[in-house]
Amino acid sequence: MPEVRSKESVIADWARDAGQAVDRAGAAAIEQFTAAKEDAPSYAEDVDAWFEEHFHKAPISHDTALYNALHAAKEELKKLLAGE
Repeated sequence: MPEVRSKESVIADWARDAGQAVDRAGAAAIEQFTAAKEDAPSYAEDVDAWFEEHFHKAPISHDTALYNALHAAKEELKKLLAGE
């Protein structure tokens, strides 16, 4: 004769199995996101090179406050491009 299970037992097993499936799906999504982020190109060196080429020895670099503001903006751009 088949085992007779209570409604609560069936629901508990279903909830456990569903929770495990969600955990596996979440872990897979995190793994995919992490891998995609690691494979994403880094623009930091390109931004640094462009900044140096256009601003480092330009007359604007003699104004310390303005140069520092531009440098801070460059660093913020690098963070945005890196997805931080």
